[in-house]
Amino acid sequence: MKIVVFLGPSLPLKEALPICDAIYLPPAGQADLLSAVDLHQPDVIALIDGVFGQSLSTWHKEIIFALEKGIPVYGASSMGALRAMETSDFGMIGFGEVYRMYQSGEIEGDDEVALSHADASNNYIGLSIPMVSVRKTLQAARDRGDINEEEYLRVVEAAQEVFFPERTVEAIYQNSDFSSELQSKILASFEQHYVDIKRHDAITLLQHLSQLTEKPAFNQPKLTRSHLFEAMYHRDRLLPTGHGPVRAAHVAHQATLTRADCGTLVEQASNARLVGVLAEALGVEVEAEDIKTETQRLKHRFKLETEEDFTNWKKDNDLDEFEFKGFIKRKAVTRKMQHWLVTRRSLERTTQLVLDELRWSGDYKETKAEAGRIEGIIQSQFPNFQQAPGLDQDFSELLADHISYTGNLLDVDILTWLYERGFKDANDLRYELLRHKLARDSVRAIAEQLKSLFADTAA
Repeated sequence: MKIVVFLGPSLPLKEALPICDAIYLPPAGQADLLSAVDLHQPDVIALIDGVFGQSLSTWHKEIIFALEKGIPVYGASSMGALRAMETSDFGMIGFGEVYRMYQSGEIEGDDEVALSHADASNNYIGLSIPMVSVRKTLQAARDRGDINEEEYLRVVEAAQEVFFPERTVEAIYQNSDFSSELQSKILASFEQHYVDIKRHDAITLLQHLSQLTEKPAFNQPKLTRSHLFEAMYHRDRLLPTGHGPVRAAHVAHQATLTRADCGTLVEQASNARLVGVLAEALGVEVEAEDIKTETQRLKHRFKLETEEDFTNWKKDNDLDEFEFKGFIKRKAVTRKMQHWLVTRRSLERTTQLVLDELRWSGDYKETKAEAGRIEGIIQSQFPNFQQAPGLDQDFSELLADHISYTGNLLDVDILTWLYERGFKDANDLRYELLRHKLARDSVRAIAEQLKSLFADTAA
């Protein structure tokens, strides 16, 4: 069982390691649990500690995200117990006494488990006392007869009035009108009989996890992906690199700050998404065959000849099966909208679109000159084109010759290919292929003549 545990002040790491063989991560903040799913691909996740206040906390939808993928998530002790109480209806597994207290309504607030603590270099040592441990320590004192019920309630009320990062034994009784006798009893209880319930729950959960041989059964929920969740997933999720994890947003920023074509990249990406918005407004849907075709295009584009190649490509691009389906569907929708656009411009096809793009890219003048050069050769060498050689040449031979010369392989069937490139039909494409072949052959013939002439002159 591969187990990921988010652990901090509840239990020192050196004490956790002998109990349970797991991947131990720092207290979870926003997007950390989400990232752990992809980075570590665990069988089980245990959320014990998480950040409060000073940083954004673990979202509930992160937990549901893991559960949806079939990964059981346990919660105990601290943030884990709190989130387990809040998401138990979705399948998160609560564990321990703190969870029981939340679930029963005995405690409610976040500050029951919150505390201030040191950083990782100081082993997350606690600098204040969580309210839940105050309760348990005072309950034990009451049960022993060290304090009575009234004193118990007074001290609990005083502790609740102290802001959680400042909640220490001294702060509890120094800010109250307790007698010196009661102060002494409080101090003795915390020094001699402190009940660290969060530590206890962390240990018992790790002991339980260490004995797991298979995943516990649970009903996998369906995650509703809100805009906020999508933003967190696509911006804040950690992605693996050879130099350690990096936020997804940093990968995008790397491209938009350093690539020579960064402006074009962003523009094309935005245009593609706008096409998707328009498709949604028009109610455009893609079929299974469209998805299959677009997948084949991708495999052809990146020369993915085997399923292993395909799997590795998805892994290299940080796409699980769900994300890949969304990615390829968006590409298929864009393609379908492009087909729709060509249909709407049945006479003009893609001519103006291509010319405008050439102008914007700065390639218009050069491309026009090249087209003029070919036209000049045709006009001078074959003034009566209807009598030009090769008019009866097989279409497939012309296409093969063109592919051999340009290196531009077809990534889809020929009818779809010519349609997307603005040709009216196969005859229209055949006409252009023949013109280009005749021009190339003429240039070759002239080059051979000149070569022969120079050879004769040299002799």
